[in-house]
Amino acid sequence: MDKQAFVISDLHIGGGPADPQLEDFEQDQAFVKFVDAIARDGITLIVNGDFIDFIQIPPYTIPQPDYLLWTVQASMQKLQSAVAAHSGCFQALKRFIAANGRLRIMIGNHDLDLAWEEVQKRFRSLIGAAPEQAEFIIGHDFYEGVWIEHGHEFTPENCPVDPVAFFHDWNGDRYLERVWGTDFVLRFYNGLERSHPYADSVKPTIRALYYGLKKGWVGAAELCRLALFLKARGILWRAALSAMLDDSAAPVSTAAVMADLDDPEWQALIAERAADPEFEHQFQAAAQALPADEKEILGRSEPIRVADADAASLTRETQAATLGLFRPDRESRAARDRLARPGVTHVVFGHTHEVVNGGAGDVKGRLFNTGTWIPRLDLNSPEIRLKIKRQGGLTLEMLNDSKLYVCDRLAVHIVPDEKNQARVKLVEVPSFEEWRG
Repeated sequence: MDKQAFVISDLHIGGGPADPQLEDFEQDQAFVKFVDAIARDGITLIVNGDFIDFIQIPPYTIPQPDYLLWTVQASMQKLQSAVAAHSGCFQALKRFIAANGRLRIMIGNHDLDLAWEEVQKRFRSLIGAAPEQAEFIIGHDFYEGVWIEHGHEFTPENCPVDPVAFFHDWNGDRYLERVWGTDFVLRFYNGLERSHPYADSVKPTIRALYYGLKKGWVGAAELCRLALFLKARGILWRAALSAMLDDSAAPVSTAAVMADLDDPEWQALIAERAADPEFEHQFQAAAQALPADEKEILGRSEPIRVADADAASLTRETQAATLGLFRPDRESRAARDRLARPGVTHVVFGHTHEVVNGGAGDVKGRLFNTGTWIPRLDLNSPEIRLKIKRQGGLTLEMLNDSKLYVCDRLAVHIVPDEKNQARVKLVEVPSFEEWRG
């Protein structure tokens, strides 16, 4: 038996025709070839979170209590849409299972729905797997000394209060827990992506929003939602509700938000936009339309950390990813913590969509991140930075130019050696032929 494992992450498989403007996954053929190439006894395929993008598949209906997401019935409907849109991928997984491969799926912040027992059973039935052949894992996995973790657990805005129990009872039904990051995607980013289909593929996202505000394709209402998200991200939903003010709270102005921001470039940009009376009027109207609990959060006079407290401005060259809330230094700190644990030789993360091939400093050669399988516009690439400099910011023409996007299609390959240690390397999926038995 040829024992080895492959780790991939952040495929973000969508619902295709269910909401075509939000479908990001276009790598069906490459995925099928990859899975077929590694399908044999002894192979473990680990999908390290955000396999299916339930947040971008209808139905989107959420109940009034802000800490609730949707029911298992909605999650099942979303799963069915993903399977129908990408049937070839799931058929490949079925062949993988039939060849005695093992599938281990880490649950990420975009596919919390996989925590439902009913969804897990349905998934297994679709690919013909017994529970021991297709496992769903909350938290982390461990394979031959390699610690595997999605990474949303390090950011409170993306992780449920209880990292194991995602469910809440209300009015006789059970609901998934909503987190601020999911709320932000549902209420803001999905709409932005429908207008500009590639918007979700720009990393770091916070910087894309900066340029959008500068160039005018992000407006006052979007700024209001972004400011709320940045203030709320460290507050538990129930804490927000318990501190609620009434609807008579004073209107929030852009000047108040600007004063709370910790970044001078953001302050200057908002001051420039707010000089337009219509922009200010639209911002105040959006703030006034918020529910009382969100209005109270937005009106609090406290710093808005666009960057982490220990980080430079997000609009400069040392950048963050995933809404600017998971920085490379935070990833390295988490890796050092995991590597200090008994038996851990390497760490594999996902979530950020940024590729890490071994890491640097004291984690060099031991930290990996497979990035994402969806196209991305890398704002840190020299070519893109030069275009941004020439244009004075990220333009809609650049955002919608598919030729500027890249797709990595990477996996971490883990091969145990005679000493029960693991040889770990980042590999390109297009080279799948070398893995064929």
